[in-house]
Amino acid sequence: MDYISPENEILNEIKDLVKEKGYIYVLCILTIEEFCVAPEKLHEINTYTRLNENEINLLLGFFIQNGFDLSPPEYPQKILEMKNKTKYLLKKLHSNFMKPFNRKIMIESKKRVPLQNYREIRREFFNDGEILKESIFYAGSGAYYFQYSDLLEKKYAYDIKWLKENKNFDLEKAKVITEKIKEKIDKKISKIEFYDYSGYEFSDKCDEDVKTIGELHSYFKYFIDIDEIDVDPEDDLIDLVWKKIYDGIFSLFIIEKSEFEEYEIDSFLKNFSIDLDHENNEEFEGIGHFNIIEAKPILHLDKNKYFILNSISLYEAVYNSPFYWMSDDEEYEDEAWKNRGKVGEEITYELLSDVFGSNSIYNSVLIKDGKNTVTDIDILCLYKNKAIVVQVKSKKLTKLSRIGDDEQLAKDFKGAVQNAYEQGLKSRSSIFNENLKFIDKNGNELTFSDDVNEVYILGITTESYPSLTFHSNTLLDKKNEDPSLLVVSIFDLEILTHYLDNPKKFLDYVEQRTSKMEDTVSGDELHFLGMYLKEGNIQTDDKSLSIVLNYAELIDRDYAPKKLKLNISNHNNPLNKL
Repeated sequence: MDYISPENEILNEIKDLVKEKGYIYVLCILTIEEFCVAPEKLHEINTYTRLNENEINLLLGFFIQNGFDLSPPEYPQKILEMKNKTKYLLKKLHSNFMKPFNRKIMIESKKRVPLQNYREIRREFFNDGEILKESIFYAGSGAYYFQYSDLLEKKYAYDIKWLKENKNFDLEKAKVITEKIKEKIDKKISKIEFYDYSGYEFSDKCDEDVKTIGELHSYFKYFIDIDEIDVDPEDDLIDLVWKKIYDGIFSLFIIEKSEFEEYEIDSFLKNFSIDLDHENNEEFEGIGHFNIIEAKPILHLDKNKYFILNSISLYEAVYNSPFYWMSDDEEYEDEAWKNRGKVGEEITYELLSDVFGSNSIYNSVLIKDGKNTVTDIDILCLYKNKAIVVQVKSKKLTKLSRIGDDEQLAKDFKGAVQNAYEQGLKSRSSIFNENLKFIDKNGNELTFSDDVNEVYILGITTESYPSLTFHSNTLLDKKNEDPSLLVVSIFDLEILTHYLDNPKKFLDYVEQRTSKMEDTVSGDELHFLGMYLKEGNIQTDDKSLSIVLNYAELIDRDYAPKKLKLNISNHNNPLNKL
């Protein structure tokens, strides 16, 4: 008998579960319960106990492998049973991912670690594909959905012609359609007063018990006015009541093509929808593997109707997919890569210019030793006696990294982070070398004040890199005496520049993050930013490594509503002083 890993055993249980009748309604209910949160409550969410977007996509990816079954469950209570079993299996899956980490902790805790070797030992500890696979899958997308939309036109500014000619893809129109789809679905869901009904006590035979409908009245009252229905337990009408409820749940996630006639939506739907008659995601095996749902989040049901479970996934697909389309064109691939790097530097320069001012920031700076080029700085920021050298990289995690391939993880990390650090180190030391010359993109020589006494290294990844903060903190190969690297995604940089909107604030944050890099760890840069804004500094425990959690939710509560200009009360906003 072939060996089946514990991970695959759990995945097989999930595959069997999603085959059961009525599971599509469980997916709909889970999506609403886990993701539909009032903006005023965002900072109260425990993100560690809720499902994330990757888990929902995992379930949907397996579900469509069996076709698209709209059959009702065997009995109403079955929905609750399947929902609870789903959460149990996903929790079990997560616990299984933690086993390699826990085993290593047990072994390493018995060792005496010399302080001077702490970073090296920590790097060796975490340089394990099985451990990093967990951090990647449970990290989420790393961006707010509206950031994908805001940066879309800038990202593909030099590829407009190719996208139009080869995919009939219009950037501005794609933004509008994506926003309209989300708006229509949100409007329907907002009318429901959904409650978590997992605590209800149900009768053993719910399908025959009229009381069951009454028990669920508060949950399903949007779909049917039960008070006006006189149901005889022996009458078939009870089945009609439940059918209306199931149809109502499903309809929340339906869009009709006829609603979008003014936007000429055909090409958009072709690019981002799955034809269920010909595409069933059969190659999708599990975590880290390609899931067609991530590239095409819309499911084509019939001539007019389309199903989209998670409209936020659509924003991500619209942002990421065009690059893969261009990469498949051998004649255009090199141009696409060149444009990708070019726009990354332009967006970074624009964001940092808002902080430092156009007179104190330079891009594409060459460092010369005579006629020879020593290295280059993508962006250089100056303020009084301090400087920041910024290196922008467009590398992202590949499929092999996401499934825990050690060798590929190391290669991707080197391309996105390690190379930026080593280039930054060389640039930093060059600034202190009075024999070298710095030439800006216009050929002018830059001169530095003699009192520049600190140079920080900032790395920027233009692509979403799940768990970037954690990986850069634990995997970076550096000498103890060398300065630390702060590396963030372009999405996090946008948020940092929103709050740290002048050189003094920005540099103070960078100084605190880099000086305390050895003493702190977190999976998300926004935890550090949230702590800095709320507490006034980044706090550490002098006796042990500080794990920074539960602060990113403060940014969720403050930043998203402000950017979306939501008309909500600010009285319970922990960051309302900002």
